Amino acid sequence: MGKRKQILQLYLRANQSTRGIVINFKNKKSTGHDGMNNGLVKHIFPEIIVPLTHIFHLPLTSGVVPDKKKKKIAKIVPLPKKGDSHEACNYQPISCLTIFSKLLEKNYVYSSD
Repeated sequence: MGKRKQILQLYLRANQSTRGIVINFKNKKSTGHDGMNNGLVKHIFPEIIVPLTHIFHLPLTSGVVPDKKKKKIAKIVPLPKKGDSHEACNYQPISCLTIFSKLLEKNYVYSSD
């Protein structure tokens, strides 16, 4: 089998894997710092699957891995607990990651299985 055919098969399998991950995301309305929710990404996914898969697999094909020291960017939302809403201790911080960050992470986890 030629190298081009192997690469094409890798991308086709990767597209299927990525598509399966996106389909299984719950339709939440919460967003990360980019303002995109799961429903929106599911809607536009057919248009972005090829470039997105390419971006996700660049570290695997190029051998260049992003710096692990870089932090993920998340939107922090205070979730109120019971009690006085004027007290800071009555809030729990929730971090909302972007759907693309979640997708990238799941893609690498599934591809390493």
